[in-house]
Amino acid sequence: MERFNIHNLEHTSPELEENFANILATLLEMIGYSTKAIARRRWKEYFARLLQGEDQKMIELRKRLERQVRHGTALVVEHIHTNVGTVVSQTAETAMRVESMQKHTSKIGADIGDMNHMTHSIMDVLQKQHQTKCDNDVYNILLPSQPNADRMEGILRDRVAGTGGWLLSEPAFQSWIRGHCSLLWICGGPGCGKTFLASAVISLIQSNIANGLDGFRDSVVGFYFLSKNDAHTRIGGFHQALRDIAWQVTRLDSAYTDHVTSNCRSTRDIETLPSAWRNLFLSYFAGLSQTSLYLVIDGFDETENDGEYGRSEFLKLLSDLKGMLLQVTQSARVSHGIQ
Repeated sequence: MERFNIHNLEHTSPELEENFANILATLLEMIGYSTKAIARRRWKEYFARLLQGEDQKMIELRKRLERQVRHGTALVVEHIHTNVGTVVSQTAETAMRVESMQKHTSKIGADIGDMNHMTHSIMDVLQKQHQTKCDNDVYNILLPSQPNADRMEGILRDRVAGTGGWLLSEPAFQSWIRGHCSLLWICGGPGCGKTFLASAVISLIQSNIANGLDGFRDSVVGFYFLSKNDAHTRIGGFHQALRDIAWQVTRLDSAYTDHVTSNCRSTRDIETLPSAWRNLFLSYFAGLSQTSLYLVIDGFDETENDGEYGRSEFLKLLSDLKGMLLQVTQSARVSHGIQ
């Protein structure tokens, strides 16, 4: 019976339970047979036979018991193997479920990643659409002229390397570019190269800004080339120049773009030269902005002296430069006039 001690009889199969019952029955039969022999006072003879192994009945019962025990042992082993197989199968099934859950989790993670990517893409599209709308709104307010940008490209192609280098070392120019004075005026006769000097100044400032030099990290430069042969100059004069320069600055400073859209709802807000000067430049560069503006205008002598957009009206506005420096120290280094 010690062979069965390792087995939990509470979870046996019906066949094993039947086998166990047969073993108990055989044992009881052996005990009953022995008890009868003793009761008949033949116990001495019985024990002698039993010890000598000559009792046929007891021999049969013992053989039956051994067969039943062997059969029971085989059933126990089979039952254990079955249980082990079930556990292995359940373990494998659990492993498969875990793997499936891991794959499902990975897929969910991938889907979340795709959703995040899609969200970012949508946000980028919306932002670009918003930026495009904002650009269109600003463009429709400022109505810049393309010939000015085209002329700058043409001047850069025709300019010989090193042209205007002498100007860059002049004390008056150094005082202006460092913000010590607000106005630099360069005069010269027709055809003496004033336009090339203006392009050299523009290129220098653009290079200093791009390289992040001290004093230029929060700066922008705007420019305009006035020409009597250009319809925009003849019709719009300095008014057109200010609108073009404002458009250039919106391409460089997003905060300035927001300023323009907030303060200029339509072209009516910059309809006159003073309103354009005030709403596009003074309100921003003489206000809370820390950005410095270099404004380069070439060809003062190419414009009409009189008229609401003429030279005289613009020169009156330059008196604000001194006030700007007094109100906001070095916040706006403005206006380079070339006549």
